Amino acid sequence: MSKYIYLDTAATASSSKFEVADNFANPNSTHAAGRDSFEALEHARETMMTAIGAKRPSEIVFTSGATEANNMAIFGIARATRGRVAVCAIEHESSLMPAQELKNEGFDVDALSVNKNGLLKNSNFNKDTKLVIVQHANTEIGTIQNIKSIAEEAHKVGAYIHSDMVGSFGRIPVNVEDMGVDSASFSGHKIGTPKGIGMLYLRSNTPFKPLIYGGGQERGLRGGTQNVALAVSQEKAASYALKDMAELESHYKKMKQYLLDEISNIEGVRSTINNDYSLSNICHLVFKNKESETLILQYGKYGIVVSGGPACSSDEKSPSHVLREIGVPQDEIYGAIRLSFGPDTTIDDIKAFIKATKEIQK
Repeated sequence: MSKYIYLDTAATASSSKFEVADNFANPNSTHAAGRDSFEALEHARETMMTAIGAKRPSEIVFTSGATEANNMAIFGIARATRGRVAVCAIEHESSLMPAQELKNEGFDVDALSVNKNGLLKNSNFNKDTKLVIVQHANTEIGTIQNIKSIAEEAHKVGAYIHSDMVGSFGRIPVNVEDMGVDSASFSGHKIGTPKGIGMLYLRSNTPFKPLIYGGGQERGLRGGTQNVALAVSQEKAASYALKDMAELESHYKKMKQYLLDEISNIEGVRSTINNDYSLSNICHLVFKNKESETLILQYGKYGIVVSGGPACSSDEKSPSHVLREIGVPQDEIYGAIRLSFGPDTTIDDIKAFIKATKEIQK
């Protein structure tokens, strides 16, 4: 990516630092090579357990990514408890679409509204609610929810809570035990692994029906031969992210504040939300009477990579559901871009972005 100024780390991070380990043998085989793979897999499981603050290695289930983990948790817990489901209106599609499918199956599903900054308005859950779904940090606008408080309210009515922690892990402290969540999803490529690895945290004794059946791998919770090499890659990436998290957080805050200060002096563009409530590595902007696709191409002419939102929904022509829910005006809702920083982002990159923005806004 050296030929670009890459400001789209929230879509995927560079994987150049994490080589894929040579653990090719099936970890479920009993021969020596299989046992070596099994030991590598379990070491990765224990490392990830510690990284997210879980209590037991058995609470870590390796998956192909966070989309699978979200689907597993939502279908698995909902179908096991057979109660009402409450889902935050600005969730990622990999949570919203399973919730919609549950509705199609006859489940009662409530949408939880948010304010103009993307924060949950209230957590007065229905007494029949059995599953609450709230993302820790929104990957489009960066809003950070008070998951611990929301989990407490969910548990008061006897509900379980699932949280998508893709955007927050490695950027801000995450401790699933302290936060009180019953399940959580994580993605490897968001912290620098190759695509194709993620995991589900599933607290012990949480009601759950598997989504994928097979040979009994992952304690029967997720069938299919595990990808040991990528699990080890995720372990390495997580260790790296957590080791440098505080230093990077400070770096991101300085760059983001500089960017916001400069943007405030450019007519026709503004920060979408109050950034007191958002991740320091994400900055979401809206332009008046512009289109995201055009803006992305314009920045591309300056060698700058930005996005219009999550890459998973980049082919959609309608306005972002997140921006609709937070009430972005009609003359701005189509002109949204997201900048997201990574460890290699520099203040010079931000200065180049500001310079390009001034040219684009002339």
